[in-house]
Amino acid sequence: TTDSHYDTHVKDKRLLYTLGLAKKYIVNMTETLGKKTIRQFSVKADNPVGISFFGNKEGGQLDVQGGAGDVIIAGTVHNGKGSTNLSGKNLIQGQNGFIDAKSLNLTATEHAGTKEGAIRTNAGTLSGTAGGNFAVSAEKGILITGNIEAGATVTLTAAEGLSQKEGTLVEGHRIELDAGSGAITTDAGGAFAIAAGKPSREGRDPSYGLKAAARGNIDIVNRT
Repeated sequence: TTDSHYDTHVKDKRLLYTLGLAKKYIVNMTETLGKKTIRQFSVKADNPVGISFFGNKEGGQLDVQGGAGDVIIAGTVHNGKGSTNLSGKNLIQGQNGFIDAKSLNLTATEHAGTKEGAIRTNAGTLSGTAGGNFAVSAEKGILITGNIEAGATVTLTAAEGLSQKEGTLVEGHRIELDAGSGAITTDAGGAFAIAAGKPSREGRDPSYGLKAAARGNIDIVNRT
């Protein structure tokens, strides 16, 4: 973008001329002085870009489409009252990455986070797919899941509980759930539905199955 600004002001000069000895002539002159300032701004996609929405009580919709490339979450994405959708080959958690969103959807042809580098968020609801691993850590509150499907391991961690929308399913070769200080249940108080043991791209290996931890109740049903 280019921002142009032109300043103009008038400067009056009063000059006194004496011609000979008989007459005096007073001449008023107006001089116009101008200054033009041009400021140019640009953003490169391969540099860190801070993104935030404000001024809308309903929040915004943020879509980041990485296509065949990786999407690295290197900083904080602020969209606390809106929906955020990220897609790419790999969705990678950076050292300082964090997603502030009301709802979050992740789509990766390979991995959406890893067990050692889960996507960090405070999203209230979560859904998505991954050809490989799918790993998300909700650092406060209760995380409500929608449909989640992964070709390898699904790892979901929440500080104060894991809940699930009625009629949805978490599918993966292996599923690991950690509800922190809360419980694992549905938003209607029913059983948290999973489909563990789904064959991975490499076939079924001995690591398939379910691991779950919570300080509160654990109510899970396997629908395979």
